Amino acid sequence: MSVTVRTDPVQTLEKFLLAKADEFGRAIPRQLARSLTPDRMIRLALTACRKNPQLADCTQVSLIACLMQACQLGLELDDVLGHAYLVPYRNGKTRRLEAQLIIGYKGFRSLAFRSGQVKAFPAHCVHAGDHFKFCHGSKPYLDFAPALKGRGEPIAVYASVSLANGGFDFEVLGWEEVLACQARYGTLPDGRKKNSPWWTHVEAMGCKTAVRRLAKRVPLTADLGRAANLDELAEEGLPQGLPFDPKWLGQDAVNAEGRVTQQQLQELQLLSQILQPDEFQALVEQYGAERPEELMAERAEELISHLEDLGGKSETMEEPQS
Repeated sequence: MSVTVRTDPVQTLEKFLLAKADEFGRAIPRQLARSLTPDRMIRLALTACRKNPQLADCTQVSLIACLMQACQLGLELDDVLGHAYLVPYRNGKTRRLEAQLIIGYKGFRSLAFRSGQVKAFPAHCVHAGDHFKFCHGSKPYLDFAPALKGRGEPIAVYASVSLANGGFDFEVLGWEEVLACQARYGTLPDGRKKNSPWWTHVEAMGCKTAVRRLAKRVPLTADLGRAANLDELAEEGLPQGLPFDPKWLGQDAVNAEGRVTQQQLQELQLLSQILQPDEFQALVEQYGAERPEELMAERAEELISHLEDLGGKSETMEEPQS
């Protein structure tokens, strides 16, 4: 008689992430290394997975990619600080859950101030009863003063940045544009509402959209623009890609039609670490190639699924005979 003992997927993920701790540590900006350690980043990621069990069901490759992106940007995955968040989404092409990195408004602010070039970076929702005037052109200006009572309905959101060198820029979205973003990013293709902050915190999401657009335009740091691009991909429901290159890729094998893709090779590189090298090589040969880069795309996808099953499957223990 056998007894099946189910492995906690978060515990399995913990072992996988801890094995990559050194790489996470090398990715963290040097000036943040004392306060932002790889162990802390891993704990924050695991806490997020425990709060949202769907994250633990995401591909390990996507989770590692998100954690690596957060380390490179120096942003904590913490609901309290609000710098960045992990969210699961279903990849329509692979039909698997993947993790995505969402940058919070405070994360954008942190990156901006870290540059040393920013004096102020506010973002606000404007209501009908507020004083609000702005002008683009050769002499741009923006003037905002919220009403102390009777503010009325929201009519716009804005973000502005004042630079240490005297520069100034801003981004304004009218409320119709905010609602258009809500419909675009908060709705599934079949018209159903997503479980999205666009429906629960529309004003805050509108402000963050203004911040993100401004972050892409203001030449402060490469990290700020990169964070804006990552967040935009997440809202569009598109893969964010992997922030590292595998060491054993060799020459690009993506040219031939039907051959393994670079992303599949990257996933295989990470997943191969759950096995001994000779065991992984035997599996590659079992799936029809002498080397991973020689696999056909369809067979590579089957091998990826097989390795993910091995990484998260339940362990079977024999019950001792009485």
